[in-house]
Amino acid sequence: QQPDFAGFRIPDSVTWVDQVEHCKLKQKSVYTELLTCFSTTPTVQINFTKKYPSHDLDWEKMYLLPFEVTIDSQTRWFQYKILHNILYINKSLAKMQIVGTANCTFYHSEVESLEHLLVSCVFSHRIWVCLSTWLQTLDISLPSLNEIDIFFGIQSKVHWQLINHLIIIAKQTIYHARVKDILPSFEVFKSRVASIAKIEGTVAKSRGKLEIYYQK
Repeated sequence: QQPDFAGFRIPDSVTWVDQVEHCKLKQKSVYTELLTCFSTTPTVQINFTKKYPSHDLDWEKMYLLPFEVTIDSQTRWFQYKILHNILYINKSLAKMQIVGTANCTFYHSEVESLEHLLVSCVFSHRIWVCLSTWLQTLDISLPSLNEIDIFFGIQSKVHWQLINHLIIIAKQTIYHARVKDILPSFEVFKSRVASIAKIEGTVAKSRGKLEIYYQK
């Protein structure tokens, strides 16, 4: 599609000052027009939208979520990889002939897709069950998580920052176990939560934002 630059001629009757302001305005309009013409929807967004046609995926909110729930850069970066579908898993690695099998690292009888690894694998499922049980002991109710919730986060009205942060850390725990070729452990998850909480507390104190930190 070619950009439409019709109507961008400066009228002869305007003053020099008006022409300057007119040029500034038109330059912005041209830039906006170019962005509209040449911008495309990322392939990963198209693929996820086709995969979940019954869900209205709000990509702006999903991209912002890791920055709203944590200041930990590793947590943010991990969620970024999920949103851009660039996590290394056996299904894709086998296609590139980097590994000898596409089967799950934990449960060898099924193909290791991202959905299987983080959601449906029996060993990963145990992490989500343990997370729900653990939060109940803290008087925090965790809604029943589906694939969409685990991948992209939930819009809970209560404790939404904490819950979404814990969901990302749980995914990290599962994936790091896959990298190390060991089974995911909920104790490892809790240890990571404690470590990140300590880091965030230190940063919040240095920035004078302990009140916000304790609210989370």
